Amino acid sequence: MIANNSLLLAVGITSALSLGFFQQWRHVILGLFSVVGMLALIFGSNLITIFIAMELLSLPLYALAASSAAHKNSYEAAIKFFVLGLLATSIILFGISLLFGVTHSLEIHTIAQHLIRNNITTTTALVFILVGATFKLGVIPFHTWAPDVFTTADPKVTLFIGGAPKIAAVVLALRLLVTTHLIVHLQWQLIAIGLASMIIGNIVAMIQTDIKRILGFSAIGQAGFAILGFATLTPQGYQATLFYITMYALMFITAFGVIALCDDIKGLHQRQPFLAAVMLITILAMAGLPPTIGLITKIAVLKSLIDVHLVWVAVVAAVISVAALYYYLKIIKSMYFDRNDAQPTLNIHYRHYVLLAIQTILIILLMLFIPGLLLGT
Repeated sequence: MIANNSLLLAVGITSALSLGFFQQWRHVILGLFSVVGMLALIFGSNLITIFIAMELLSLPLYALAASSAAHKNSYEAAIKFFVLGLLATSIILFGISLLFGVTHSLEIHTIAQHLIRNNITTTTALVFILVGATFKLGVIPFHTWAPDVFTTADPKVTLFIGGAPKIAAVVLALRLLVTTHLIVHLQWQLIAIGLASMIIGNIVAMIQTDIKRILGFSAIGQAGFAILGFATLTPQGYQATLFYITMYALMFITAFGVIALCDDIKGLHQRQPFLAAVMLITILAMAGLPPTIGLITKIAVLKSLIDVHLVWVAVVAAVISVAALYYYLKIIKSMYFDRNDAQPTLNIHYRHYVLLAIQTILIILLMLFIPGLLLGT
């Protein structure tokens, strides 16, 4: 099992980097409430604590999406996010109530001891919890909110919604599925969800023209790749998933941090070379190319699949990841080879320079420290 200290560090760093972009105090306060929910989720060992933590995490995100809405479509996206979020929470709560009905306990470790064999009630609880968790992570089939919210909300809010809460979704899976050992009955479902999310997310991203929607559908594919580590049913796979989603959260925050500072990335190299360089490194990391941590995290997930003889899953995931290079390279082309004379030179606040510099350095330098931990070298 992943140590709580590692989870705390992952959530703390990504949350701090996200909150640094906020300019309104109401957004900062809502963000902090959500962070408290994430921390409670990390240390919670009781089903009631976990449910309250989920609500404390989720409700501020709905408020952030709605409060940053700029036009009618923004409000529609925020409402979709809210309604689907409530549905997912209700489904998870029903699954939790079934677990309580079977074990007569709210403590996770006690529940794990009672769930020795699988029966119809635990299977139903398992299905409900998995369905709810797919929404929190933004993968198939509850993925439709992600591109809409990422496109219409303020980018400074988007980078928070798509950052640390993704890590919290992995923590939710660790708490409700791994700790109770229910995940052993879900291997093929996880493989199906992961590959479907990768295929649909990446294919739809290829035909998008707006960079926010490209990254929104890319996020679905990236989350699908991450949960393949869960399908290994091994501690190494769980660890690979956590590191993958943490590093992706860092990349997502950096990418939308750049988008928040410029209206259009077309010809960005001409107007602001620093932002273009940051975006270039981030896109290389998302694509899993050197010299970034994205390469190591992808290899770690693939290695965990190969170690348990799921070679065909690793091959399919690798092929889809290579195909995704198309739209990542399209973003780089737009920044460095397209001209945009209509946009003025950008003036960036030094605080944003510092935040983006820290994030970019982490994306590169972690390449030196993480490999041995992830790959067992």
